[in-house]
Amino acid sequence: MSVAISQAHQHLAGAQQLLDQALSNLKAESSVDGRVSGSKLDLKQLACYEVAYCEAEITAAEVLLDYATKVEELKGDGASGVEQGLALQYAAEALQNCRSRFNSRRQDFGLDRAAIAQSLDSDEVDGFINQYLSTAHLEAMGSKVLAMDGFTGEYLLDHEKEMMRDQFRNFANSVVMPRA
Repeated sequence: MSVAISQAHQHLAGAQQLLDQALSNLKAESSVDGRVSGSKLDLKQLACYEVAYCEAEITAAEVLLDYATKVEELKGDGASGVEQGLALQYAAEALQNCRSRFNSRRQDFGLDRAAIAQSLDSDEVDGFINQYLSTAHLEAMGSKVLAMDGFTGEYLLDHEKEMMRDQFRNFANSVVMPRA
């Protein structure tokens, strides 16, 4: 596993800790007699929406990072690096989005500025976000994808599913495209 992927996992773990605190706070503020109250939870709809997005983005980033690691392990030197570059870019985007959500509604999440500053607003996380969301990184990834004729990563499908994918592509090109 590359150093950058390890860093991304570490930063996402910090985001997950903040998310867990936010969820605990929402549960505590929405509970009556140890049970979540629907009417109290309704008062926190925006905060619930925001934590749901954070959970989805953190989970998706973790899955992409694991996928990039698996491609690197299976392909070794034959890996294009596109998977890792896109996974790091998405992880940075997820971190930025979570940071923004937590900062904009700290009180709703039961978070204080210091907690966010120690994790998602740290210099290390900020540097990671700026590196992988920079114009230079985005241009480099776009150039790499263009140089590989639109290839955006290995599918890691078994032989049978690869044959099915090829059949769908052939059908789309020979039947659908002429009529589109």
